[in-house]
Amino acid sequence: MLKKRLYITLSACLCIFSVKQSAGQTITLPQANISANSDYTVTSLIGPVISLAVLPTFRVRSPTSNFTADITGETIPVSVARPKLRSAGAISLLGSSSEVTLSTTNANLYVAVASIGAGGTTLIDYRVITAGTVWKAGTYRSNLQYSIVGIGNSVSPPALDLVIDVPAFISADVPPVSPATITMDAIARFRNTNGNSVASPFTYSTTVINQIGLKTSTGASAFTYSGTAAVPPVTAVNLVAVTSDVTSPTTFNLSGTDQLLNTSNLAVPATNKNTITPTFTISTANLQSAFIQAGTYTLPLTYTISKPAAAYPTGSTISTTTTVDLKVITSDLAELIVAPSQPNITFNYTSAASYTQSNTVALSGHLTLSKTTPYIVTVRANAANLTLGATTNQIPVNIITIEPMAGQTGVNTITLSNVPQTLISASSPVIDRQINLQYRIPSSQNSTLVGKPSGTYETTVTYTLVAP
Repeated sequence: MLKKRLYITLSACLCIFSVKQSAGQTITLPQANISANSDYTVTSLIGPVISLAVLPTFRVRSPTSNFTADITGETIPVSVARPKLRSAGAISLLGSSSEVTLSTTNANLYVAVASIGAGGTTLIDYRVITAGTVWKAGTYRSNLQYSIVGIGNSVSPPALDLVIDVPAFISADVPPVSPATITMDAIARFRNTNGNSVASPFTYSTTVINQIGLKTSTGASAFTYSGTAAVPPVTAVNLVAVTSDVTSPTTFNLSGTDQLLNTSNLAVPATNKNTITPTFTISTANLQSAFIQAGTYTLPLTYTISKPAAAYPTGSTISTTTTVDLKVITSDLAELIVAPSQPNITFNYTSAASYTQSNTVALSGHLTLSKTTPYIVTVRANAANLTLGATTNQIPVNIITIEPMAGQTGVNTITLSNVPQTLISASSPVIDRQINLQYRIPSSQNSTLVGKPSGTYETTVTYTLVAP
């Protein structure tokens, strides 16, 4: 019998499948989330490939408690990153996975309770908590360690870098309220011992060391004036002093070139947000000399918040600007005060000798006047005669002369009348001008008094401060 032998050859075919892996996972944190201290979520970052067999538990941990910046060495806690497993291969796991807080302890991204398939490339979502962390510009990384527990399960690669890129920026978030106004609406404000001030806060956010400069917007050396002055005043900007509440503040007078509010660089602030309150102050002397004319004085100002050249990241220019108008508004104000110690002016005729000579009453500091526009001062008696009580006995007021005391300038000599007489001719705005007067009855007028019944003859004298 012919025997045949059957040889069966089995050929094994090795099929190799590959999945391209990223060198790591990168999260670029948006400026807006840093400024607002709001959480940022990024989805579907490529994680390791996992193979699944019996009830796997997929875990992640960081070998260190901080992300570390590549260049600066600055750190941020790994707990700001909250991973959540989105999928493994074609299987969505969002409904069965949990968000975890990254730490040095293994955290379970997924715990299987049933078979979910063969596995595959994982996609991982991350939520980054921005609140409570000072975010400084740089590239931060930690080499995350992945592991999987269970029979026949594996993960490849077992470690991937998680990178958080923090952009370098400066942003003006809340500009100053404009205008910042010093309101001169009372004469008393011109007498304030410390002058008058206005605070002008603004808020900015940043991830870099910074400094703040201030200058007039156009390099202007004087305020712009609007008002009724025939000749507009020229008011220099350097009459305004500036200080602020920054760390290591400096005080300076405004100018057309940038001057720093800080004497040393400002650190990246907590919450990455800084509210600065510059204060503009004009001294009493400067208000009285340069802002006394009623009207509006306006000066546009520009703040420049910038990264110093030597600060990280070196070689890059990072800055922003914000503006404010500084205004001084002087109202049309007038004040005329008769010295409280001199409410009455009394001529005494108590002896025969009194009727043979001039009678003078000196009134040092009799009037104090203030006016923020040009002015004149008039004086008048309320009646043509001084009257003895309720009688008909009278003495004409025009026997009285009002004149300046020795050394007093800018005052006219007038004869008292019931018609207004110009005591002070057109004068420039002034605060607290002292006027020294004397009332006199010349000896040539004494005859008018002879034969008059004894007693006190009275009238009221009125001073008026008016525009020319």
